[in-house]
Amino acid sequence: MDHSEHSEKLPWVTRVWRAIEPTAAFEPEHLAQYHATRVQLHARHMRWVLPVLIVAHLASAGYFSTLPRATESQILWLDTMSKLHGTAAAFVAVVLVAVTTSLRNLRESSWRGVLFEAVLRFYPFFGALISANAQRTHKGYGFFIFASMAAAIAVVDARSSLVVNALAATFLAYAIASMQPDPALRGAAVVTVLGVGLLGFLWSRISAHLLVAVVQAEITQQNARENLEQKLAQQLATTSNHVLEIARLNQQLDAQVQQRSKELSLALAKLAQGAPARRTISEGTIVGSRFVVDAPLNVARSVWLADDKVTNARVVLRVAQASSAAELDEFHKMLEEVDAFLTVREPVFVRTVHIDLTEDGFLVQAMEYVPGVTLAKWLATHDAMPPAVVARAGALLARGLAAVHKVGLVHRSISPANVMLSAFSPGVRMLGFGAVRSSLSSVRHATALLSGIDPEFVSPEFVADGALTAPSDVYAAGLVLYRALVGKSPFRPTTGAGWLKAHASEAPAPITSVMRNAPRELSELIMRCLAKQPEDRPTASELGDALEAIANAANATGVDAYVRRIESEASGSHPSTDLVSGESNTR
Repeated sequence: MDHSEHSEKLPWVTRVWRAIEPTAAFEPEHLAQYHATRVQLHARHMRWVLPVLIVAHLASAGYFSTLPRATESQILWLDTMSKLHGTAAAFVAVVLVAVTTSLRNLRESSWRGVLFEAVLRFYPFFGALISANAQRTHKGYGFFIFASMAAAIAVVDARSSLVVNALAATFLAYAIASMQPDPALRGAAVVTVLGVGLLGFLWSRISAHLLVAVVQAEITQQNARENLEQKLAQQLATTSNHVLEIARLNQQLDAQVQQRSKELSLALAKLAQGAPARRTISEGTIVGSRFVVDAPLNVARSVWLADDKVTNARVVLRVAQASSAAELDEFHKMLEEVDAFLTVREPVFVRTVHIDLTEDGFLVQAMEYVPGVTLAKWLATHDAMPPAVVARAGALLARGLAAVHKVGLVHRSISPANVMLSAFSPGVRMLGFGAVRSSLSSVRHATALLSGIDPEFVSPEFVADGALTAPSDVYAAGLVLYRALVGKSPFRPTTGAGWLKAHASEAPAPITSVMRNAPRELSELIMRCLAKQPEDRPTASELGDALEAIANAANATGVDAYVRRIESEASGSHPSTDLVSGESNTR
């Protein structure tokens, strides 16, 4: 409806007409919606009103046919009443049958609504006939009143309503004037009947106003919904642009880091000819004229919490010096790892934001700072995690491994010490910098490979011949998930050699044997990861899909939400922040 027009500015004729026909102010598209709503409303009424009318008319026809007939006038009156009600029942029944069975093209709700209007428009005339027939023996015209008021529930246009009620009332007024034997009642009856016709017309207009109000509310809701959808679309477009811009900046940053990595490889060759004197780092040291060292995050004091003076951001700083051949090898390994992980784009990995070689011989790798606690520390101070949360965390872990394997890498350092839980999305972060390029092929035993590998989380094939492949990561992930779910390892060795023997030849303890009410599907999936033969294990991608399905079926909360809840329940006692460098705890 055009709300810009104010009724006081309209001509009085227009205002009167809108009071009689409230749809006159509708725009064409809104008028079509009004008519559609009207016929649908009538179609719904038709389902129960027509059967009720048929029963009522048949009952009335039977009732009048059984009444005693004392005079010829009564006989004529009662016979006519029975015939009229019988005819009305037959008419309504034909309409009902036509709609529901034979005339299939009339089954649409719009046709049902139109037929319902036709039936109700017939009723004022039917009431007039019944009341006219009653004038033979008495003065009643109550049925006309009932029929006129009942027909008003059919919301029709003003012209149709006026014509129907006027014709029916005029017909009955003429019948009363002609047939009513009592002259004293004729005038009053005629006025009353005409008044009832007018009242029926006005009541139909009230019904129209009520329906218009309903349609106006629908239009208002529809407009609000469209405006909201438009705003959401604009916000989504803006957000998408921001996401694309962030992605572009991240790609530029990764490209810069990768280019810097290549440049540093050349600088390392020069360092190999004459390593600088070793320099110690302590709290407050400024590294590379950019990073202010705060606190060490590992025993070896090679990973520090630091402040970046350029971005004013908190970072995790990994530093190394080339004062010996072994440390020079560590330089090369750091560069290889940075170059390798730049090809992996998964939110579970901690990103490198800067890498450089300082003038005083420090190789510096700055990583994003994400507060959290390692799974190893979490399990040392908390009970085992709920199965649904284990499935959710495991899915994130498996997704990260799948991304690593897709680019031909093997993580080789999966353990609770290298899995971090965080109150920040996605809730799980993968640490560890032991990745090696393998093209998913075997890598033989070497001192460099053994460095940083925890014997508690190596695979049977590694014990057998030093093979480090994608299934090796899945085996280690299965051990981590077993520990998170049960709270302990599936093996019980006490030495490094004992662990290697257990992985090679001992069967892991079934989860169902050490945990009551263990979820069967999750338990079987984890035990599949611990299969001795690599080909019997799921791939990281298959593992991620299966764990995601289990978590979704259990309506599992996010890991970040779980960590926040546990921390809030600890009455202010929060897990200590632990940003382990990713080096395993054997270093």
